[in-house]
Amino acid sequence: MATRPRQIYYLDHSEDFDLSGLTGRICSRIGLRIDAPSVLSVAHHMATEQVDRQLGTDIRLLLEAPLSDDALRHAWMASTPACFDATDDGQGIRDWLHRLADICPVGEEDVNLDESDGLDEIRPQIREEALRDLVRDEIAELTPRLQYALPAPDTVAALHAIVQHADAELGLRMFLRAVKAYSVPIPAE
Repeated sequence: MATRPRQIYYLDHSEDFDLSGLTGRICSRIGLRIDAPSVLSVAHHMATEQVDRQLGTDIRLLLEAPLSDDALRHAWMASTPACFDATDDGQGIRDWLHRLADICPVGEEDVNLDESDGLDEIRPQIREEALRDLVRDEIAELTPRLQYALPAPDTVAALHAIVQHADAELGLRMFLRAVKAYSVPIPAE
């Protein structure tokens, strides 16, 4: 008697979500710059219509972390290459992030109703410090390629600071967004 293969259920995130999703959407029109009201409208739509609670969580993690304004700006610019500079109109990057946070509702922990509680038993669990080490290693491996591609040499340090002081998962997503935004080749292993 043939055994039936075990089915594994997962969510396919074909599009970016959270802060990297926002920055990806505002840069999706190649060659076009976008203005602040448009970015705020996209963020509001993501946070309310698409119920992306992680967007507000990400922004608040950045604001609550002991990150310099330069680190925040470099990380933002790495995610939005030439599409939108939040500081163009004279406001600071923290002011911009506060404006974004204000339109993203504060809700309960990011709960995905599509996932079963049973997945927690088979989902890999990793401690924050272990994840930080893994993300720092990934960034370090691509540092030469990143520094070649990114316009500001301090961007890699900014990504490291987010991993270290804000949140490792957020740092990973911002790192991947920068890699994607600047078409940094990743060596095959």
